Amino acid sequence: MRFNFFKFSLILCFGYCPTVICAEEQSISDRLINSITTLSSFGSRVTGYPGANKAADWIQSQLYSFGIDQVYSHEYSQIMPIDEGFKLNVADQEFDIFGVWPNLIRTSTLPSGGISGRLIYGGRGEHLDGQSIKSNIVLLDYDCEDKWLDAFQMGAQAVIFLHVTNAHRSESEQKFLDIPANLPRFFAQKKITSQLREFALLNSGAKIMGNMPIKSVKAKNLIALIEGHDPDLNKEAIFVSAYYDAISPVPAIAPGAEQASSAAVLLEMAREWSLRPPARTLCLVWTAGHFEHMSGMRHLTPVLSVASGRRQTNILTPSERDLADRLSEFRFRFFSGVDLSSGSPFVSVMRPKVPYRTPLLAPPITNRLITLAKTYEDSVAGGLPILANGLKQDYTRQGLGSIAEIIPLDASVIALSGAPTIAFTTINDSRSRFDTVDDLVNNVNVNWLGKQTNLLKYIFNGLSNDPQLEEWSWGNDTFGHIR
Repeated sequence: MRFNFFKFSLILCFGYCPTVICAEEQSISDRLINSITTLSSFGSRVTGYPGANKAADWIQSQLYSFGIDQVYSHEYSQIMPIDEGFKLNVADQEFDIFGVWPNLIRTSTLPSGGISGRLIYGGRGEHLDGQSIKSNIVLLDYDCEDKWLDAFQMGAQAVIFLHVTNAHRSESEQKFLDIPANLPRFFAQKKITSQLREFALLNSGAKIMGNMPIKSVKAKNLIALIEGHDPDLNKEAIFVSAYYDAISPVPAIAPGAEQASSAAVLLEMAREWSLRPPARTLCLVWTAGHFEHMSGMRHLTPVLSVASGRRQTNILTPSERDLADRLSEFRFRFFSGVDLSSGSPFVSVMRPKVPYRTPLLAPPITNRLITLAKTYEDSVAGGLPILANGLKQDYTRQGLGSIAEIIPLDASVIALSGAPTIAFTTINDSRSRFDTVDDLVNNVNVNWLGKQTNLLKYIFNGLSNDPQLEEWSWGNDTFGHIR
């Protein structure tokens, strides 16, 4: 039978489920929106900024409130650009502006005396021609693509991007370079953009001062253990991971509401498992540094490798050895990464290959996992598929869709170590608000996120409780380690 996408969309959007299931989903949606609202309220969650530390502390406090008392911190150092504040002085007024992500390692840090020039408004770049750009400060609307480079080629001292609401993430990707070019770029919030345009019309003189040094900061992964209830299975562990940090091209402004989806979903699953622990032990991991080449998982992977007896303890710090000793009490069954967003109700389970192109075979648990998904779909979605099968070719699940772009997965890091690994990712979602200053909670579709949560809970519960879960051996260890 051909997959009827229209019919399935109606079922997902308007509901095809018993009253009990719908009521539970509504409460899940409420909890998810509360978690996402809280995580996005701490200020920037870019690694090294205060909001990231507040988010980690809040997640830890939530776990304790659930009665989960085995929560471990794994700290590591990370090099980050830290915005220490920039001031724009014009017409005897002072405005806060913010540094944009560095060009490679060259930040927008200014000389001690700052820089001065007249304000010139260039629109989206179309008004640059014919204006006196050299040695002045150019204002450009944020959705100018890469036209800011033209301003610097014409001799601009600096560019200030003026906030444009709901600019697509593709704009963010064009606001920095992968070479260390000294091109100071700044961001002005919506509340001052009209004033700055007026000053530019008057050719007002302006001065910018401030610093954005590269610093070594502390980042923190969180690991929570929920021990299984079955004495025959509780020494086996299943790992589930999600990141909790955020990113934007303006590091000091990264609310990351959509980017908090995975962390909120994992917290929701932790809440349920604290009330009804499965047979096997669950090790839940919230990582920092996802947007810094998945640094949190890169630093945690050696700990998991040592805990699994795959590497020697001498590669770890003393505190990491303590964590590895605790985790070594459990037999690692498999690792699962969760990387979700709310722009679609569809999910795919896949072999985590990106960005490392790791060659991975179809897991031996594939059939069992897909059977669980089918059972859930039969009871909730009238038998129509919700989960795409990226573990092996599956003609019955073709047509569901795909990932809209390449998404680097934390799970791909631990897969490099040879660990048995799968990943769950939202499909058919372009994640247009990711990596933007407008990644706000009002753009999050918690109903669709709740549907994904229900599916994942059912699958993880089934795998965690099944005494016949297939053995899955480790593969080759190709994870590089540098100290």
